[in-house]
Amino acid sequence: MATKLGTTAAPGRYAPVNGLSMYYEIYGAGRPLVLLHGAFMTIESSFQKMLPTLAETRQVIAVEQQAHGRTADIDRPLTYGGMAADTVALLRHLGIKEADVFGYSMGAAIALESAVRHPVRGRLRPNGAEPGGLACNDREGEATGPGVWGLDG
Repeated sequence: MATKLGTTAAPGRYAPVNGLSMYYEIYGAGRPLVLLHGAFMTIESSFQKMLPTLAETRQVIAVEQQAHGRTADIDRPLTYGGMAADTVALLRHLGIKEADVFGYSMGAAIALESAVRHPVRGRLRPNGAEPGGLACNDREGEATGPGVWGLDG
């Protein structure tokens, strides 16, 4: 299911979730790490430089949200709650019960919304606070990092 970076074939797939055809890419193997892009961005514009390094040790699941990149818009409001529900539905579709989440800008809001609105069996780890957690600095120098949340059934 995972695709090696640098191949000439497009690694992306589409999943039917909540009435839309959501585009996603999977790279590497290991503990799942979901990447959620920023507003008006795509997988490439948010994470292209990080993907190879992350995929060395993780199963990276990069998602394009409603009305972004290769995921078309549908006739419903564009909300953090809706995009969080889409992300959770995608992970259920893929059979993933627990994942770390790394969101940039709007993606961070989607990650928080997912953790708040859906059953949690992990814990949210903002700012890479746990030893070994991922962390990076955004353009304004603010620390950002992954959250962790689990999906029941």
